[in-house]
This record gives sequence, C-alpha cells and structure tokens, in this order.
Amino acid sequence: MADSKQLQQVQDTSWDLVHSFRETMADTLVALQDHHLKFLQSTYLSWMDLLTQQTESVQQWQQQWGQQARKQQDAFQRLVSPSMSISMNPFPPPFSFWRQLVDSAEAGPEREREMVQQAPR
Repeated sequence: MADSKQLQQVQDTSWDLVHSFRETMADTLVALQDHHLKFLQSTYLSWMDLLTQQTESVQQWQQQWGQQARKQQDAFQRLVSPSMSISMNPFPPPFSFWRQLVDSAEAGPEREREMVQQAPR
C-alpha cells in the first residue's frame, strides 16, 4: 500500500505541475496577446494621425496653390489689359488725328451715296 500511496502522491504532484504549467502558459499567452493588441492599436493610431496630417498638408497646399494661381491670373489680366488697348489702337496719340482723318475719308463716299439715295427726285 505504501507504493500505491507514493504513486498517488507522484500523480497528484504531476497534475499540480501540469496545471501550474497550463496556468503559466495561459497567462503568458494572454499577456502576449494584450501586448500585440496594444502594439497594433498604437501602430494604427499613429498611421491615422500621419494620414490626417498628410491630408491637412495637401489641403493647405491646394489652397496656397489656388491663391497663387488667382494672383498670377490677376497679374496677367493687369498686364494684358493695357496691351489689348494698345493693340486695338496701334497709333499713338500724335497719330490719332491722322487715323481719324483716314477713317472719315474712307467713310465719306459711303455717306455721299446714302445722301444721294435719300434725296427726293
């Protein structure tokens, strides 16, 4: 009977050791999962912050680019406006008198024809 009592003690001790090992392994796995979960959350949140910062940066860049484009367009219009008036009137003021004289001379025969056609017969 002593052998069977010793055998029972060995079995009980072995089971205690197995249960202790299981608990230790379970605790270790839970801790490892918790660590991995926190790491993934941290990585995800960091990535989202970076993405948000990049989006805001692109939006600011687009606004600045739009403002610069409007400024360039305004400057171009200010530059082109006088150029257009010059090209529409190629003769400077001293020659404007001669231009008017040429225009009236060209229009003179047409006016005479109109007057002749309208005159009573």
